[in-house]
Amino acid sequence: MENAQVADKLREIADLLEMLQKKDEQRYRIRAYREAANNIEYMPEDINTLAAENRLTEIPGVGESIAEKILDILETGTSQYLENLKKKIPADLTELLRVPGLGRKTALVIYQNLGIKTIEELEDAARKGLIRQLPRMGAKTEANILRNIEIYKKRGKGEKRILLGRALPVVREITEQMRKCKYVRKMVGVGSLRRRKETIGDIDIIAVSDSPDEAMDYFTSIPMASEVIAKGKTKSVIVTPSGLQVDLRILPEKNYYSLLQHSTGSKEHNIRLREHALSKGYSLSEYGVHDLKTGRLITFNSEEELYQALGLQYIPPELRENLGEIEAASEGKIPELIELNDVRGDIHAHTKYSDGQNTIREMALKAITLGYEYIAITDHSRSLGVAHGLDETDFEKQWHEIDELNRELRRKGITILKGVELDIRADGSLDLPDDFLEKFDVVIASVHLALNQDKETMTERVLKAIQNPNVDVLGHPTGRLLGKREPINIELSSIFESASKTGTLLEVNGFPDRMDLNGLNCKFAKEKGARMVLTTDAHNVMELEYIEYATYMARRGWLEKKDVINTFSLDKLLHHITQAELRKRRI
Repeated sequence: MENAQVADKLREIADLLEMLQKKDEQRYRIRAYREAANNIEYMPEDINTLAAENRLTEIPGVGESIAEKILDILETGTSQYLENLKKKIPADLTELLRVPGLGRKTALVIYQNLGIKTIEELEDAARKGLIRQLPRMGAKTEANILRNIEIYKKRGKGEKRILLGRALPVVREITEQMRKCKYVRKMVGVGSLRRRKETIGDIDIIAVSDSPDEAMDYFTSIPMASEVIAKGKTKSVIVTPSGLQVDLRILPEKNYYSLLQHSTGSKEHNIRLREHALSKGYSLSEYGVHDLKTGRLITFNSEEELYQALGLQYIPPELRENLGEIEAASEGKIPELIELNDVRGDIHAHTKYSDGQNTIREMALKAITLGYEYIAITDHSRSLGVAHGLDETDFEKQWHEIDELNRELRRKGITILKGVELDIRADGSLDLPDDFLEKFDVVIASVHLALNQDKETMTERVLKAIQNPNVDVLGHPTGRLLGKREPINIELSSIFESASKTGTLLEVNGFPDRMDLNGLNCKFAKEKGARMVLTTDAHNVMELEYIEYATYMARRGWLEKKDVINTFSLDKLLHHITQAELRKRRI
């Protein structure tokens, strides 16, 4: 376990003792556990090293009793003492403790005096003025509880992870507001957000400051801080106007890059990295690299320096999932990942012709501002009635408009491609005839209906569609909607193998609700020899900027520029599509 994890367990013991104490009888024990936790979290040495060398009692605040608890935690992940304390606390408190800012002791007092077990009961009691009548509480405590219950509700009852597409703009806005603070030099979002996972659990930010008190004063007063849950010298917690909780941790310059690496994770990556460090004679912690021979603590001026010190090629944050990246880095085989500016066009976009909100012209003009060479307009076909799908006559009308716009806009460097997003019917057939599909520049086939088929039926259905010579792209291959709909039941291995054989492109859909394919599936598809295309599935001009999220999924999937077809020029893109069609006709 890491220093911070051991510290968390000791703090949990202190919290439980505080909840269970009568008057001040446990005061000194509680203080001892908190002091030990703080010293362990912020000491430069690895707690595992001290334990192995029987030096735990050298840590300020750690006596024989606490040292025994630490050894138990390191060996089992918990402490029998901690587990015994938990048994003394009513299990019914679990739900109440989901409310932000409601401490264990306050929750216990409420439970013991009012018998409240649910958040609904807590809200009702607060509205009736019952909380203010309890010992050491008052109207202010009651008002704070009601306010924090509202925050809890906004956050989806604490059960849902946050979409990257929702969290990242929040961090960017906070960073922008903090840019004016002269007390902060560096600031970055960490954890799964920095690794660009599709969803994240918490929003965590770290920063460097020589004046942490002033920096925290500024942070807790920015417009994005609609509520302040906690404020301290090294850590503060705010809630944004949209109900998202954001934690800021401030640290000294010398520890910044070690903590940046540590806080980025993933947990699995860090465990494997520590194992690698030990094999090289080093102990790795969030405070730096400890040379086990000399006892020297090495700090760094960049993450690149940290990985280099361990004999590794730099590993980009998106790859830090313990999926072979450390082994690749030790051999200098980390790929040159695709970058956002490698993308030369978007081939999945909708307009007012179906369920989009902007005209073809408006979408094309936005594509020009993004530096694109081409954009494909891929409105829905007729089967998807809910999206106002087009029939043959509608498409011919659209093509006429595209021809006119191309004559006008080609001098601005953009070409509008004639495309369609077809629905793959339940039997695998397509909802436009083949002789008509041949007239499109780009044909995307997607599953939108009959989503509950068994794996064998669904797999055969999709295979039939992507083997059609006129189908160029398989759209959002798993059909998932994050937090709303599970992926379809499909054998992706067979789909990826067929895509590789036929040349059908696999979509990496950057719409924040989809992120489909995800990073792991991108990696799997690449290993099967398939190629991909990054798109937005945009339904208005602003959504064309979702291409960054598709790029993040591609990077998490180890994709390089050569793996993604819309990094190609227009001529090369169309050549690939034509060759894939010819290949299918020969199969």
